[in-house]
Amino acid sequence: MTFKHQFMPTHHIGVTKTDQYYKLRAFEYDVLRKQDSSEQNVLSGQKAVEHLERRLEQRLDSMQLFDVGPNFHKLQIYSDVMEDLIEETPTFTYILRCIKTEYDEYISRLLEAQTPQHSKLLRDQVEQMSNRGTSRPKELQDAKDRVEKLEQEAQNSLDKNDRLRKEVEQELQWLAKTPDPPEPKHAPIVTSQKNESPPELEDEVEHVKALILEKLDELNNLRIKLREEHVPLTVCTHLEQCIKETEVEVQKLLKQNEYFERSIAEMEADLKEAIQEADTSERDARRIWRKVNSRRGIPHMQNMSPAGFTDSDDDDDDESKWSWYIS
Repeated sequence: MTFKHQFMPTHHIGVTKTDQYYKLRAFEYDVLRKQDSSEQNVLSGQKAVEHLERRLEQRLDSMQLFDVGPNFHKLQIYSDVMEDLIEETPTFTYILRCIKTEYDEYISRLLEAQTPQHSKLLRDQVEQMSNRGTSRPKELQDAKDRVEKLEQEAQNSLDKNDRLRKEVEQELQWLAKTPDPPEPKHAPIVTSQKNESPPELEDEVEHVKALILEKLDELNNLRIKLREEHVPLTVCTHLEQCIKETEVEVQKLLKQNEYFERSIAEMEADLKEAIQEADTSERDARRIWRKVNSRRGIPHMQNMSPAGFTDSDDDDDDESKWSWYIS
């Protein structure tokens, strides 16, 4: 006996809480068998055969054989229940089946050794059992259905075989009635093939050659068009990458210029405040601004003064002193 392993669905598949509760109870009762955990004398195996005992009592009660002595019908019922017990007990299947087989063979020998009168009685009992039905009507019905299906398939195969045999016979008769065709003259046919085959083959080769040349011309035109009107994808990708990098660099330079301009403005403001706080003369102030603008290198700032006027004073004496002062 082989066991089939499968996954059991959980109670979470229930739609409502009530369905989930009932599925959980069914799982505990059928799979986990919580009711067996509280059972006493578990090793006795009483629960495992209760359904067989109930089946035996029901079948004996249905045939009214409780108080009857040795009987063939009663023996058959016990034999069927014993067979069910063997199928449901994989651990002891082999030994129980061996015991049952020996008992059945012994009973068979006893039946063969009985007198004709006793054999007739047993035959009558067997006929009564067959009229009443079997102990497994579902299995018997399935077997009958399978037999009927196989009989139908066999009948269909036989019909098909007969039809094919008749068709073969008709074909053979038709072939036998058909006159033999005249033998062809080989010489003229060979001569005509020699005269006609080479031109057809030559034309076909020329046609294929012309098609190949046309395809080559189309390929050359496509190659020239690609070279003149199109740009490789790698070049476009590289150019796009370079443009993106240039945009990033320009953004960085713009940010740096803004920062430098703010710094220069702040330094000019600081320098103005320093000149005013130092109480410097106008002439010294012009010298300071001229020195600052020359260091900056900005053309339009060369001659600017804090008051906004221009001066062309070329007095450069004591330049070292003013450089030290600016520093």
